[in-house]
Amino acid sequence: MGLYRGMPFADARAFCPDLLSAPAHPARDARFLSTLRRWATRYCPWVGLEGEDGLVLDITGSAHLFGGEAAMLDDMRARLDRAGLALRR
Repeated sequence: MGLYRGMPFADARAFCPDLLSAPAHPARDARFLSTLRRWATRYCPWVGLEGEDGLVLDITGSAHLFGGEAAMLDDMRARLDRAGLALRR
């Protein structure tokens, strides 16, 4: 949508008029990311943290278990969508 980290809120609202803001909760976010990391091990044995707000999965040797990379990504996207989360690669 054209948003980026550190963008002034007024500029972000120009791109997304319905954008809402809330105070940050870094400790809560870290706990959630840790939980999401454990959840992601369903797709591969190694899941690492990527910065403060992302995960990286080493799916080497795992994708075929889900019918290939595209099918694995579709499964991830569907499960995360049901949980109200968005997936980005």
